[in-house]
Amino acid sequence: MDNTNLEAIVAQLDVLYDKFPKQALQEAQRRGSEMAPHLIGLLKKATAAVQAGHTPNTNGHLFALYLLAELRAKEALPAIVEAVSLPGEGPFDLFGDSITEDLNRMLAVLAADQPEVIDAVISDPSINEYVRWQAAKTYMHWVREGRWTRAEAVGRLRSHLITATQREDHEGATGLAAELVSYAPQECYGEIEAAFRRDLVDRMVVNEKTFARSITEGESWFQQELQNLPPTGIPDTVAELERWECFRKPDQPAIAPRLRQPPRAIPGPRVSSFKHLRNQVIDEQGPGTVLHDFEALLEFIGLDGVRSTGKNHLLPMSRLFELDERLSKPLHPQLKRPQQQSFPHIHGLYLLLRATELGVPEGQGKKTGRLKLDPAVLASWRALNATERYFTLLEAWLRHASWEAVGGQGSGWASDLALEARNIWYGVPATGEVFVKNQSQTFVCHGVKSYCTLGVLSASVKNLAITTRDVYSNTMEGVF
Repeated sequence: MDNTNLEAIVAQLDVLYDKFPKQALQEAQRRGSEMAPHLIGLLKKATAAVQAGHTPNTNGHLFALYLLAELRAKEALPAIVEAVSLPGEGPFDLFGDSITEDLNRMLAVLAADQPEVIDAVISDPSINEYVRWQAAKTYMHWVREGRWTRAEAVGRLRSHLITATQREDHEGATGLAAELVSYAPQECYGEIEAAFRRDLVDRMVVNEKTFARSITEGESWFQQELQNLPPTGIPDTVAELERWECFRKPDQPAIAPRLRQPPRAIPGPRVSSFKHLRNQVIDEQGPGTVLHDFEALLEFIGLDGVRSTGKNHLLPMSRLFELDERLSKPLHPQLKRPQQQSFPHIHGLYLLLRATELGVPEGQGKKTGRLKLDPAVLASWRALNATERYFTLLEAWLRHASWEAVGGQGSGWASDLALEARNIWYGVPATGEVFVKNQSQTFVCHGVKSYCTLGVLSASVKNLAITTRDVYSNTMEGVF
């Protein structure tokens, strides 16, 4: 074994945030288990730095995490658990969005023979709630692989939920209830219902109606959840990471820049739409709240930009409540450390910001990652009147916005957003859709909320009724 060469590989891996050391990663993959002790050393070094009050400005620990998972180096589990158990935002300072997107996949292979380690993470209220929720998701991987039966996984989660309820552990109960729903757990009806009744479950994460639906659909629901589960483990670190937006080259744009394009002719609306459009007033007061709220987002970011987080350059979690208060209809989610997706209206506005390329990411990580406004595109935006701004945002949402901007997959006309728009539009009956108080749905929060912001749908907070806006009924038929 040539330790000199191994140490050279480690040095090449531990580079600044915006660098992607592809050759070093491939060499580490080739050297295999020989690299494990050195990669564990990178993790321990980064963890110690955070414990001392410093955030590393390099990415060696992040690359080490993925490589160790790819190598299935189970000896790395203690170092990884120590890193993700850092207090507060420590895990996100080190690993960003990997905590919420890939940690469950890693723990599923590294802790396969040590379920007691996963149990300890789930039950520890001092650990970041998103880490605990990811730990709970590892059970589903083990069920899919045949290591555990469905009954064994449900039994463990049920026991954890009972403990969380007894402790009035809001974050723990929320994550456990959400994870149990994936199993269509008829046998846990009483425990989950009790957690809801005691208001220990954040209904922005999971709600009674989704729980009831899982019970009704039973085995088909559970099988679909198994299919939706991401791959267990990390098959190829290079393939996994090189598609991250923070590692894209400048000549690899993720989206089409709408505001950079010259005006072009488009088919006009049908005659029946002219009356609606002629009578519609478009300004910051309507339709919807999108112009007011989008302007609030631009002011929030400002000319200096804001610190961005993770591989997708999301808005800083520490300032999400501040931005929420600036918008027309603040949501005030109950989580202590909500993510951007906990604010559906902010999530939608962020997608518009990226789809128009008004928002431009720079660097990566806590020290260098920033989201800034492009001066040229901003000047173009300022030159538009209210009607032009509204339809620019509507077109950006329907044609250019992509879930890839927040870590999802797919883009273009056949993307989730385009299909979601059509399904929501045709899924709301003419009489409206009414939801029972305190039974908010993912459908409402992540779909309808964005379209209410755009003014394409309208919602009555008092009655929680969702209806289509007549003013756009003919126009939207033409769009879809």
